[in-house]
Amino acid sequence: MSEVIVMTPDQLRGTLEGAVLGALEKFQASQKEAARPENQPEAMNLPAAIRFLAENGYPTSRSKFYQLTSTGKIPHRKYGSRLVFNRTELLRWAESQAKECNTGQREAVALIARSARNHQNR
Repeated sequence: MSEVIVMTPDQLRGTLEGAVLGALEKFQASQKEAARPENQPEAMNLPAAIRFLAENGYPTSRSKFYQLTSTGKIPHRKYGSRLVFNRTELLRWAESQAKECNTGQREAVALIARSARNHQNR
């Protein structure tokens, strides 16, 4: 016997959006993993990590890398005095640091709201 679930259009839209986004993220992660050549090791030194992030759209300077490692804000390990980075962890970290580009839209909405409040208070 099947159950009937009642949802508003917005609830249905949200449910579908969440399911599609989740499936898309899994698909993108599997594509990135599949695209990684097998001859490239997971572990990288600092110059290779900088190059790797730049190739994946996250350019970061050497000094920024040192700052992030010294504060523990970027996943890394030390082998003796050398920094070692894991390809998968580094890409996951970079993706988590990326910010959405609609901040201009949020600022515009805030500006309009302030303007409306100021107009009402006159």
